[in-house]
Amino acid sequence: MDIIWIERKKQYKSESIENLLIHKLSQFSEKSYIYNEIIAFLISINSKKVIPYVKKTLFTQSKIDDEIYTELKNNLSDEFAELRKKLLEKFK
Repeated sequence: MDIIWIERKKQYKSESIENLLIHKLSQFSEKSYIYNEIIAFLISINSKKVIPYVKKTLFTQSKIDDEIYTELKNNLSDEFAELRKKLLEKFK
């Protein structure tokens, strides 16, 4: 998805892009590469809208994508604190 690459390069956050990507999540399998890329990108821009998807991923999968792990581990915002703690407990 070129849009994620462009947004990462620009270090840009747009609510319309955020909403578009949240909507796109429903079109991909939870185990697909692009699904994980979208989640990792949304974590990187501190999107609160991705939190339910991250929770679902953390609690339903026995392993987690490296990019999601890295973005969540490095995201120090309060909104992601609980998820970061659970991530580190489950996937050491």
